[in-house]
Amino acid sequence: MGHYQPDWTSDDLEPSADPVLRKAVFWHTVLNGAELSDALRDEFEDWLQASESHARSYAEIAALWQGVAALPASQPRARVGRRGVLLGAVAAVGMAATGYGWLSRYPFAGLRTAKGEVRRETLVDGSRLELAGQSAFSHDLTPNGRHLTLHRGAAWLEIAPAAVSANITLGPARIQTAGARLALEAGRGGHLLTVIAQEARVQVQGQQARVTAGQQVQIAQDAIQLVEADLDAALAWREGRLVYVSQPMARIVEGLNRWGADEIVIVGRGLSQRPATLILDIARIDQALIQLQDAVPMRVIRAPGGVVFIS
Repeated sequence: MGHYQPDWTSDDLEPSADPVLRKAVFWHTVLNGAELSDALRDEFEDWLQASESHARSYAEIAALWQGVAALPASQPRARVGRRGVLLGAVAAVGMAATGYGWLSRYPFAGLRTAKGEVRRETLVDGSRLELAGQSAFSHDLTPNGRHLTLHRGAAWLEIAPAAVSANITLGPARIQTAGARLALEAGRGGHLLTVIAQEARVQVQGQQARVTAGQQVQIAQDAIQLVEADLDAALAWREGRLVYVSQPMARIVEGLNRWGADEIVIVGRGLSQRPATLILDIARIDQALIQLQDAVPMRVIRAPGGVVFIS
């Protein structure tokens, strides 16, 4: 072939790793680089559809790499190369093969949900919680301190009033409130805090904001942006709907993956931040990609094992 091939003897790759994983790392590097020729993209699709293990390995590599990209700025991301991702993929694919899947990435989360599951809990301090599908949540509640963490997914929280404020961790943000109703979202598609009632205080890297009812904070690793909230969109999943208006595809796909049977993976950088609008009932989630294709030009590759690639 007339294009670059992976150097399997490179010091940046683990020599003993499975060849499928090594190939997946290669394809991830290529597809996140320069624009692809039609011939190279066709070759990738042929490789992807040749085996269920190919699709699953690429999906794990993509998920792990996105996780590395989401590390705080203080973490040495530049030192996490293909070899580090490859070693992580070996462990991740092994866990998926034993049935633990993504949940095993949050072993200390006290409350977790599977795809399509909604979980409702009343915590020991009287606070109420609803977790969307594919979410992970931890809580440590004592008379001297209330500490809550949304590791991944989406949640609705009604914080019980108490003398001790609740402290909530959401990605890089620290949130403090005594009795607010909140919608939280955490994941590779972004971190969001929406205040539905009362107020909360948010801090990220020394920046602080007071957030009142009807406001939303968009959280980055080193900054916060306060905007007016679309409460209907923030709470739509509790009513069996998904509402995304001019939102990045990365966030939309993460939301779809909480509810749909398939696992959607975005291939390449360009599509992730492209804005799109999607409004539909969760019961019709199998129509989501059809709707998105009408608004955003994309290619859809359905691979074995329920993995769907879009580019």
